[in-house]
Amino acid sequence: MDLFSYGDAAAGDAGTDRQRHLRLPRIARRVHWDVLCRRARRDDAPAPDVQRHDGRQLSDLVDHRALAADPVDRLHAGRRALPQGRRARDGRPVTIAFAAVKRKRNERADSAPSLTIAGSVATIRFERPREHNRIDPDDIPVLRAHLERVAAAASVRVVVFTGAGGKTFSSGFTIDAILDRLDCSFEDLLDAVERFPLPTIAVLNGGVYGGATDLALACDLRIGVAGTRMFMPAARFGLHYYPGGLRRYVAAVGLAQAKRVFLTGQTLRATEMLRIGFLTELVARRRLEATVADYVAAIEACDPAVVTSMKRQLNAIAAGDAARASSRTEYETSLGSAELRRRLAALSQKR
Repeated sequence: MDLFSYGDAAAGDAGTDRQRHLRLPRIARRVHWDVLCRRARRDDAPAPDVQRHDGRQLSDLVDHRALAADPVDRLHAGRRALPQGRRARDGRPVTIAFAAVKRKRNERADSAPSLTIAGSVATIRFERPREHNRIDPDDIPVLRAHLERVAAAASVRVVVFTGAGGKTFSSGFTIDAILDRLDCSFEDLLDAVERFPLPTIAVLNGGVYGGATDLALACDLRIGVAGTRMFMPAARFGLHYYPGGLRRYVAAVGLAQAKRVFLTGQTLRATEMLRIGFLTELVARRRLEATVADYVAAIEACDPAVVTSMKRQLNAIAAGDAARASSRTEYETSLGSAELRRRLAALSQKR
């Protein structure tokens, strides 16, 4: 069973549609065929302009097409294991905790970001799909509380950020709150995400805009789907972006591409996002689930203490922190650790 069901945008894959078509009587087949044709025309139609939360449009800023409904939205229900038989080091199936929420057809709840913990994976999901998963100022303390809860959960090894729906990962900070409520709290939140000791994965199941692009860069890994687009409209707003975000962009994509993104406000397509280093990996939407599962399983196979210490030192190197970047403390500690001896002994036995 494919846990990445397409929700409202599709009733099933092409094989299922063909099987259903063959079983139907002649008249019903005609009706069914007409439905399929209409669905195809709908899927090929341009997307409506991205909406601000008050209903006004960003049509002069955003150039994107509608994407299929979010496969991440139903990555798992309860604690069902992902397919393909991926298992952690202790033999348990790898599970990823995307909340399963029962809703009526075409009905989505718009609310603060949610947190779901299932096994070793904590999933933080932006829950305003009708408003392109904008980040409200009141979401900042909620997100901080989520991170604190995850940090206190001993079983968690990976944190996943994603968005509800299939069109947008997140459109960033609420536009109407920029003048009155944009302060250092948003930048501090993203710094906290960047410094979070556990590996973080941004699952970009749709477009990513504004401050949400910086949130994605604050994560260690960014997995995007074909059709994803991004843009940074700060210069068009007349906003000089905060230093932490500029630093993350330069570290991730280099000075030349950071200038391109910030100084032009151009929309970048998924292939270009991958080329410049914004994306870690670009996959077909149907492969998103399996790809995330691969990363989770790979992280679970590693020593968590070493993963945390190396992440911390890599970030120090990127930030130009000379003292931490050149420190040999964690390296020498790992050389004398019982975990290193245990793992090397287990490896020798396999040979």
